[in-house]
Amino acid sequence: MAGTPPLTQYFVHPDVSPSSTATPSVTPDDRMSTLAPGQKDRLGRVMIEPDGSLWHPAKDAARTLKDCVTRLYTQAHHSWSEIPNSIRQAMFNNFNTMCTWESRYNLVIGTTFERKASARLSSWLKKVRDSGERPSWMLPHVFDELGLEGIGSSRQAEALDGVQIVAMSAQIAKLTVALAESERRRVAEQESMSETVQQIKEQVMNLACRPTTSAPDDSDDESDEDDYVEPTP
Repeated sequence: MAGTPPLTQYFVHPDVSPSSTATPSVTPDDRMSTLAPGQKDRLGRVMIEPDGSLWHPAKDAARTLKDCVTRLYTQAHHSWSEIPNSIRQAMFNNFNTMCTWESRYNLVIGTTFERKASARLSSWLKKVRDSGERPSWMLPHVFDELGLEGIGSSRQAEALDGVQIVAMSAQIAKLTVALAESERRRVAEQESMSETVQQIKEQVMNLACRPTTSAPDDSDDESDEDDYVEPTP
């Protein structure tokens, strides 16, 4: 990090007892060379070594880094660069009480610690912002001063609202389709009924216009019967 001295000198954070940050007796390199990465020295420190931009073993070093940084994160700093150099140095000193390495790796180990601590702290704070809940490693007053309470809850509420809006939109679309289908059927039924009524009207009109036939006239036949006289024998 630009403007940041390498973490090679040892400071004691005012909130930490000297015994917890005191630099342990340095194990000679000839003894360290007999330790494989992951093994512990006589002081219980895990042997690590650089592995590109990482450490080996990565899990042990990462676990130790988190413990050292979160333990001394006692003020509301929004980023690694806001933390005073003395506190960052104290974090590194604590790291060196739990991990060890050959002296030729001092500079690269210190630089890697600085870079990884910055990235990890940013990631941790982002998780706090997203959740809106205080993690166990963060002091209550730090959480309050950072102003992170409720942020995650509001985001969750917004996400829930978004899901509800999508669901309601889908329901509205279905109802719209159903309404259109119902209207189509209503129009079809109305047209069918209109056609039926028109056909009935035409039938009625046809019946009304049909000519009527008169009954046969039987008067002539009756008169003939009256005029007929049976001959006398």
